[in-house]
Amino acid sequence: MSVIQFNPRKAFRNTGVEKEFRKLAVEKLAKKGPKILLVNSNEMVSITIARTLHVALTKKGHAQSFEYTDCGVEAIERCKEGGVDVVITGLLPNGISGIRLIKQLKEESPDTKILVLTGFSRGDWRVRDAIEAGAISVFNKLYLSEEVPKIATKIREVTAPKIE
Repeated sequence: MSVIQFNPRKAFRNTGVEKEFRKLAVEKLAKKGPKILLVNSNEMVSITIARTLHVALTKKGHAQSFEYTDCGVEAIERCKEGGVDVVITGLLPNGISGIRLIKQLKEESPDTKILVLTGFSRGDWRVRDAIEAGAISVFNKLYLSEEVPKIATKIREVTAPKIE
C-alpha cells in the first residue's frame, strides 16, 4: 500500500498542481467495494477523513472507494446517478443546508446510507433534525480520532451484504 504525504505548506501552493495532487490523493485511496461520498466544505478535511477511514476499513479487509464534493447539490446529483452506498456529510455543506441535503438524498436515493460528521453537540437541534430527516448516525468531528473506529464499524454494518 502506498501512502501519499501531502503538506499544503510546502510546494505547489496556489497552483493548479496543488488541486490535481489533492485529487490524486483521494483517487489513490480508491479500491473496489462500497462507494463513499464525502460532502464537506473543506477539501483537506475530506482527504484526512478519507485516509483515516481507508486505514481503519482496510485493516478489517473492507475495501472501499471515496469521492469528494464540497457542494450539497452536486452530492444529490451523484447519488441520483447511482452507485453511492454511503454519504458522509456535515450539516453546513456549500449550496444547501445539511438537513435539506439529507431529506433530498433520502427522496432521490433511498438506498444510500447517510452519516453525519459535525462539530455540533448531540443535543443541538440540528443534530436531532438530521436524525429525523434520515441520517442513520451522527459523529462528532471534534473528536475525529475517537470517532473513526465507530464510523468504520457503521460503514461495515450498512454496506455488508444482506443474507436472506
